[in-house]
Amino acid sequence: MFRMSWLQHERLYRLQRNQEEFITTYIKPIQHAHRINGIITPKDASLFFAKRSYFVQQPEISEKKLVELVMATFTTDITSYFGFSIIRHANSIAFDYDHIFQPEAEEFFL
Repeated sequence: MFRMSWLQHERLYRLQRNQEEFITTYIKPIQHAHRINGIITPKDASLFFAKRSYFVQQPEISEKKLVELVMATFTTDITSYFGFSIIRHANSIAFDYDHIFQPEAEEFFL
């Protein structure tokens, strides 16, 4: 999820049964980590009609940096809960690859 664009984050959380919990527990901390580490920097986030290129920007993170970000962003309890929920029930996290990773332009033609 750290290597997904914010648009892909939005598409992913919309697939979840409990969207509010998912976005609060996983998406917001990841996006906060993107901001404070300078991976994705929203420049004109306060301007309503500003170009939102950061929203579709695909973060480029090395393997080492990815591990460091996960360890700094999430507690052991959250990481364990996420892993165990997937192990216990394969459909605990809804994931549709084609929907999440479709190019931005295609979304307007659906």
